[in-house]
Amino acid sequence: MPYGREARAVNWGDLTAFRAVVEELSFTRAAARLRIAQPALSVRIRRLERELGTRLLERTTRSTRVTPQGRALADWVDETARSWDQVRAEVSGVVAARAPGHADTINNCPRINARRVS
Repeated sequence: MPYGREARAVNWGDLTAFRAVVEELSFTRAAARLRIAQPALSVRIRRLERELGTRLLERTTRSTRVTPQGRALADWVDETARSWDQVRAEVSGVVAARAPGHADTINNCPRINARRVS
């Protein structure tokens, strides 16, 4: 992160858009898949690159290539999405197992409790 700037939250939609470009290796196909205009997709990618201070994709008029920094981010996005899916499943399981309306449901989620301790 450049000096003098405070950390900001990154938009998950921007990360999802980036992942689509990485998977498609094409802004045109990724935009179609996401059902957004190609210029809007480019804005999302530029915003991520500006926030991270590095190029994530090398693009020409004929091709798109993922940089090493882009590969690292894509791997992180994949891992984070998998982790979120696991947490959501665990929380849903705990909530389903508890009586409706019980205020203490989150305290019975092993993964969340383990993170509180560490």
